[in-house]
Amino acid sequence: MKLLEGKVALITGAGSGFGRAGALRFAQEGARIVVADVNQAGGMETVELVEKEGGEAVFVRTDVSKAADCENMVKMAVEKFGKLDIIWNNAGIQGESALDIAHCPTEMIDRYMNINLKGVWYGCHYAAPEIVRTKGVILNTCSIVATLGTRGCSTYGTSKGGVRNLTYVLANELGPYGVRSNCISPWCVATPGVMGLGKEFLAHLESGTALQRLPTVDEIVNVALWLVSPEASGVTGFDFRVDAGGGVRSMPSDMKQFVLDNPYES
Repeated sequence: MKLLEGKVALITGAGSGFGRAGALRFAQEGARIVVADVNQAGGMETVELVEKEGGEAVFVRTDVSKAADCENMVKMAVEKFGKLDIIWNNAGIQGESALDIAHCPTEMIDRYMNINLKGVWYGCHYAAPEIVRTKGVILNTCSIVATLGTRGCSTYGTSKGGVRNLTYVLANELGPYGVRSNCISPWCVATPGVMGLGKEFLAHLESGTALQRLPTVDEIVNVALWLVSPEASGVTGFDFRVDAGGGVRSMPSDMKQFVLDNPYES
């Protein structure tokens, strides 16, 4: 039996990236998918890809910063498929670049909080009654930046820190109803966009991880699939880092030189 046989999963930000990869993987494991994204072309393409592989999916255009849109995406799931078992609040933005708090435009914090934090809160708010009915699962996309205090990330880090805490709150609030709530925290993922940032910058990112490489999209989705599946039935209120060791920040940034200076005999 497939891991998600008979389940209905709603994924925000499923028009691209690991939201799309998650939609495809969840569908392969038997779930019917609600693809929610602000990008209609990307969302429709994800639906087509799911259907091409024999799965079932529906697209609903959603701006997660708008409460009405988030309410509508949940209604769409129930109207189309009769229930909602899984919500993966994955939509978010990043791109803040090395701006300390004094130089960060005030409108930037509004944008990050509206999409990254309020968007997740709205999704959970409207999905909760349906998830309680099915004793389902909430999964939120967080970031290791939520706990690292990374310089230049006052807005992004604050928004993701809120997502992390919200995940814990929901584990406590909804646990008595049989609902599980977890979050997944990637580091910079090896997507085409990131890999195209240039060799020097890529080397800098990789040197900040224990594995000396970036996590892949498939590695993110593998953990997401496990977390929403019955195989993780005893797991709730947890932040899973899929970061190739990027959260181990006490190590020197130039890890390659550190290894050379501290060799192990083979």
